[in-house]
Amino acid sequence: MTAPAAFPGGPELFRLSAEVAHLNHGSFGAVPVPVARVRRSIAEEAAVDPDRFFLGVPDRLADARGRIAARLGADPEGAALVTNATEAAGLALDALRLTPDDEVLVTDHGYGTVVAAAARRARVVTVPLDPALPDEEAVRK
Repeated sequence: MTAPAAFPGGPELFRLSAEVAHLNHGSFGAVPVPVARVRRSIAEEAAVDPDRFFLGVPDRLADARGRIAARLGADPEGAALVTNATEAAGLALDALRLTPDDEVLVTDHGYGTVVAAAARRARVVTVPLDPALPDEEAVRK
């Protein structure tokens, strides 16, 4: 089997084998090379002076949150850093203050953990999507 063509810039951004088609970046996504480089630098900084490093973590997180919020045009006070998309979805659902009488609409392509989180807060209504349909027709259906 011939490996698929690399996407533009991919080989420079990721250290993935060209012999494998990597499709699951949700569970086991590759870390981009620049991110891995910074991660190693931060790990080294923590190893050199752990006390100083860990005492500085709250300020670094606040700085990161502020920079990300600014990039997105959001209020830093209303922004949060979370560990993953599932946690983010749970926080978003909590912010809606759903009741058991509310409905949350999901597609049949929904991520199980997020759908379960919605179901703990409200009634979930699943809409099947046919990937073969054009977007407009799928929405009308």
